[in-house]
Amino acid sequence: MGATPWCTFYAERRPFHGRHAHHNRVPTIRRSGSAGRQHSYARLKTAGGVLIGKTNVATMLADFQTNNPIFGRTNNPWNVERTPGGSSGGAAAALSSGMTPFEIGTDLSGSIRIPAHCCGLFGLKPTEHRVSLVGLIPGLPPLRSVRIMSSIGPMARTVEDLALLHPIIAGPDGRDTDVPPVPIDDLPEIELTNLRIAFTPTFPGFPVAADIRHAIEKLAQQLNRSGAVVEEATLPELDFTQELSSAGELIGMITGAFQPEEHKPPTTLAQYLEALHRRDQSMLAWEQFLHDWDALLCPASMVTAFPHCEPGSSLRVDGQDVTYWMVSAHSTLFNYRTYAVGVLMGGLEGERPPRSSSFGQGAAALPPHLAQKGNFRGGKPPPNPHRVSPVNETSVLSFSSTSVIVTDSSVQMRPPALDGLRLALAAVA
Repeated sequence: MGATPWCTFYAERRPFHGRHAHHNRVPTIRRSGSAGRQHSYARLKTAGGVLIGKTNVATMLADFQTNNPIFGRTNNPWNVERTPGGSSGGAAAALSSGMTPFEIGTDLSGSIRIPAHCCGLFGLKPTEHRVSLVGLIPGLPPLRSVRIMSSIGPMARTVEDLALLHPIIAGPDGRDTDVPPVPIDDLPEIELTNLRIAFTPTFPGFPVAADIRHAIEKLAQQLNRSGAVVEEATLPELDFTQELSSAGELIGMITGAFQPEEHKPPTTLAQYLEALHRRDQSMLAWEQFLHDWDALLCPASMVTAFPHCEPGSSLRVDGQDVTYWMVSAHSTLFNYRTYAVGVLMGGLEGERPPRSSSFGQGAAALPPHLAQKGNFRGGKPPPNPHRVSPVNETSVLSFSSTSVIVTDSSVQMRPPALDGLRLALAAVA
C-alpha cells in the first residue's frame, strides 16, 4: 500500500486556479530533500500547485486503517466511529470533508481505491508504469525495490477532477526508465449502446457484504437499461485464492528486497523470475477475457468503512467473521494484473459511509477501442480484433463519467457528522 507526497495549487495561468490539496506521504526517514524532487509533486507544482501540508497515513503504509504512534488515528468524516480506509486515509478524510479539492496517493494493493471506497470519493489507479515512481519515499537509498505493481494516481470528488489531474502527473520524467513515452489521450466520447460490460458480485472464494453485492447488481441493471450490453461475467479459469497469494508473495519480494525477513533467506533471482512468470500467465488470461468485454464491474472491497479495530482482528461481514486481510483482496488483484481501475461513488444509507463500485463498488478495466462510434441495436457489439492494449486510463475515466450520469451519483454531499473544523482537523498530521 502507499500514500505519497501530495499537494495544493493556485495560479492564474495554470490549470488549478487556486485549488489546494495536501501532501500525503510516509514520514521522512532522513532529511535528504527528496520530497521536493518527487515526480508528481513537481508536475503539480509546475501546473500551479501550492503545497499546504501533509495528511496522515498508516504506519509504513501497511494497513487498511489510518493510525500510527506519531499522529494517532484518522476518523471517517461520515462516521467518526469508522475508518476512512488506508493507507491514504488522511488524504481521503481531508478530501471528503472538503478541506481539499483533490489528493494524490500511491496504490500497491488498494491504497487509493480503499480510502476512496470508504469515504465516498472517486479514485483512479493508473496502469502500472504510467506515472513515475521516482522519489516516492524520501530518505531511502537510491536503489528502488518497488518497480512493479505500485501506481500513483489521483483521488477527487468528481470524475472531471480525476481527468484534470491524471494528464498532469502521467508520462515520462526522464528519471524513471520504466515509464514509456506514450501520449495521454483526450477523453473519448462513449456511447453506452457500443459497450459490452461484464459484472461480477465478487471473485470466487472472496467474501463480500450483501449490500455491496446488491450495489454491483443495481449498477449493472442501470447500465443495461441505458443501452449497454451487460451480463454476469464468466471469469477466467483461474484459482483466485492462489492469485491473491501469488500477488502477496510478489509484493513481499519487492518490498523486502533490501530488508529480508529475519531468519528467512533472501529471495533468489530464480524465485523472482518464477513469480513474474506466474504473473504473466494471469495477465494473459485476463487479456483474453477483455477481448470480449469493454469493462468489468466488481467490488472495490468486501466491506464498506468498518469500525475502528486492532489491525488483524476479524471483521464481521453479514454476521460472519472474516479474515481482516481480505479487505484488500479485490483491489490487490488489479495491481497483480497491471490494469487501470476506477472507483465510483455509490449510494448512502442514513449516516453510514458511502458505498462505491471499483469502477466506488466496481472496477473498470477498459481498452482504448471504446472511443469507436456506431450503433449495435438488436445485438452485442462485436469484439475489436485489432485491440493491442489491455487498458487505457482515459477510457476508464470516460466510462466512469458516463456511469455517473446514468446513476445520477454526481451530487456533491458533505458528511453529516461535520462540526466545523473538529473532524477536519482529525485528518491532518
